[in-house]
Amino acid sequence: RESVGTAAYMSPEQAQGDTAAMCCATDVFQLGAILYEIVTGEAPYTGPLSLRISQAARCAVPPLPADVPAELKGILQRALSPRPVDRYAQAGEFADAVERFLDHQFAAEQLQTAESRLTTLRAETPQTTTDRLALLANLQGLAQTFQTNGQAWKDRKSTRLNSSHTVI
Repeated sequence: RESVGTAAYMSPEQAQGDTAAMCCATDVFQLGAILYEIVTGEAPYTGPLSLRISQAARCAVPPLPADVPAELKGILQRALSPRPVDRYAQAGEFADAVERFLDHQFAAEQLQTAESRLTTLRAETPQTTTDRLALLANLQGLAQTFQTNGQAWKDRKSTRLNSSHTVI
């Protein structure tokens, strides 16, 4: 059997030359390998060609760095599973999981910003009318931040949805 594909991104079934086992989940593995490279800065399999093919055949994907969010780790681990049946069945299912992760990350960033501003506001005890007016201005700024970020989130989601329908 002959392996087929780019060694740095091969699924185990490709590296083993098992064309009968190749399916949509094979493509998902490759997409997962590309995402792995985006996250870590290097392809899952490195080194000389024969070593990369051997690593791929054994599905010897190096562990992800500790600072990778758990949700993203789960997505990558499923996409890079050694067995095709354990991967996302379709590329669209994989894309949906990544999309949900990105939405959660954006929401988490906005929550962190809001919590930081609220902590600052709580620390300030208004003693005078001037202090109370300053607090009101901070609250208005916080409301504006929520409004702006909410619109940015909608725009971002709309842009991603529109770009997902682009034919290349």
